[in-house]
Amino acid sequence: MKPSDGFPAFLTAAVRAALTAEVETTPKPGLVDLHDNGSHRDMDCGTFRKSAAAISPFLGEMGEIGREWGGSLPELFGRIRPVGVRAEDAMFAATGGVNTHKGAIFSLGILSAAAGYCFQKRGRFLPEEILSAMTEAIEHVSTAQITYAARDSDFDGSVIHAGDYLALLGGKLFG
Repeated sequence: MKPSDGFPAFLTAAVRAALTAEVETTPKPGLVDLHDNGSHRDMDCGTFRKSAAAISPFLGEMGEIGREWGGSLPELFGRIRPVGVRAEDAMFAATGGVNTHKGAIFSLGILSAAAGYCFQKRGRFLPEEILSAMTEAIEHVSTAQITYAARDSDFDGSVIHAGDYLALLGGKLFG
């Protein structure tokens, strides 16, 4: 299949093939592969195949959104987010609530949209341009984390006691 056969269908097939090849790569000690479930008792190759089939059309849709996009790349990231949420819902429905590909939906969603955007501009896929577009698309994304301290410690000059709740924003202690 080629992009000229229909961009969303091309991208959907490519993503599904890549996700399937990843889980079927064997051996992968501790991870799901063709021989065992690794450390995962709630999933196997079949679970991953169902998930790949369920989420691939959404990743193709994100690529098509990127291909048709006329706005800024950071705005593109916001535009594909609802599609990613629908992809997660489809994944959980296909796997009986098992998280097989949530991280892949995020990273491959950005990759798919960036690939579509770059294909629109150049008519071909150039890895360095896709990477640049991905980086620009997520430049305003912040990461935050809420956790608790397992032991007394010191972080960036702040005294932390076991059991304290911590908020990290962009890798820095917040609050």
